[in-house]
Amino acid sequence: MIKWLKDITDDDRWVGGKAYNLAKLMRANFPEYLGINVPNGFVMAGEHNRETCSDAYLALLIAHIELTDAGGPRLAVRSSAVGEDGEEASFAGQYHTSLNVLGWDALTAAIKECEDSLTTARADAYQQHHNVQVNEMGIVVQQMVNAVAAGVTFTVEPVESDYETMCIEAIRGLGDALVSGETTPSTYMVNRATGPDRLDIPEPLSVDQVTQLWRQGMAIEEYMGKPQDIEWAIDEGGTIYVVQSRPITTL
Repeated sequence: MIKWLKDITDDDRWVGGKAYNLAKLMRANFPEYLGINVPNGFVMAGEHNRETCSDAYLALLIAHIELTDAGGPRLAVRSSAVGEDGEEASFAGQYHTSLNVLGWDALTAAIKECEDSLTTARADAYQQHHNVQVNEMGIVVQQMVNAVAAGVTFTVEPVESDYETMCIEAIRGLGDALVSGETTPSTYMVNRATGPDRLDIPEPLSVDQVTQLWRQGMAIEEYMGKPQDIEWAIDEGGTIYVVQSRPITTL
């Protein structure tokens, strides 16, 4: 089973947390000036909830052709397990992500890697620690953002649970190095009520970009109904794309 993100409804809980939240953002009627964009893509059922192999891969091939023809050849493949990116457990970093996936063979290999990560010892230990059980995983396939900068917005500062402050972290290039801890980010502490108040903002972001991320974060939090952990990427043209939004589970 394959479903485009824009077509996901509240009844499609099989798609998993990441796909469901992205679809919810796609459906939102945000003011145009906020510039909240979600890369086009689809979600496919994981192997435990999939149609016959031939039907599934025929549908995948058709979707792959349509997506790459419409938006460029490179793709991002991410997990969207049932229960992932939820209010009780985020599963942050537990499952496999593949970026800059190019071509059919690479796509099918990336999907298998993502599916296999559902049953690793690491994921199992996380489930036991949080007393949850995950048996199904959707796979999100999206157009790849050619990022010059990427990062995470915590709409509420999560370490001290400071509800007056938003925390934005950013690095140059793709965001996987930030999520994995390989790169130390620039950190921007922003007053939730007034936005950034300093002009000496460090690279890689400009004051205008921090201001836009602040506005987007506040709007997304209001729409989602809870403080959010938002992953984003900025392309060469300066467009900001949201690639994940989930509740902050540490508050």
